[in-house]
Amino acid sequence: MRIGPRTSPAFWVFLLLAGCTQPSSDTLDFIGVWNVVRENGIAGQSTPSTIYVSVGQRRFRIEQRAEERSTVMLYDGERLFKSDEPPVAKSNTQMDAWRFWKRNFAGNSVSGGKIAGRETVLFQSQDTRPTDQITVQAWVDAETGVILKKIFTIYSRQLEQVTTRDTEECVAINYGPVNDTVFSKL
Repeated sequence: MRIGPRTSPAFWVFLLLAGCTQPSSDTLDFIGVWNVVRENGIAGQSTPSTIYVSVGQRRFRIEQRAEERSTVMLYDGERLFKSDEPPVAKSNTQMDAWRFWKRNFAGNSVSGGKIAGRETVLFQSQDTRPTDQITVQAWVDAETGVILKKIFTIYSRQLEQVTTRDTEECVAINYGPVNDTVFSKL
């Protein structure tokens, strides 16, 4: 399991959706848990994992636990630490791609109901290409702008089936100060 920015179409669809329609999640402190399922429709495989996130201002810690292994990543505001790698200097802007809970969406939205006990706004986008159709649905915390659920789907028009479906859903989130020990070096 890899934590981090993706170069798949999902990453590019998010860039296309950039806008300024939600509250900023830049200065929020929170601890949250997301269940993640990566589905490969061609291979008929599904890979579940759980992501534990702690955010304190510009610092964050992400721990992803899957059946086969766990990975931990820590950003202390200046350097990125990964489980088995030496620290690397990174600017806050360079780290934005890693903050999967923080994206801005533009376009039409509707009430998304409650996710993890929070009222959400649902943003949906679709991009049709000659070979496939990409759909992104994002449930965004109406008060904080944190993405609480995202479903990214690729439907192959040639194969007439869903080839990829990634679902990330927050199951618990607590906003408020995070203990500094969470951000101790790995």
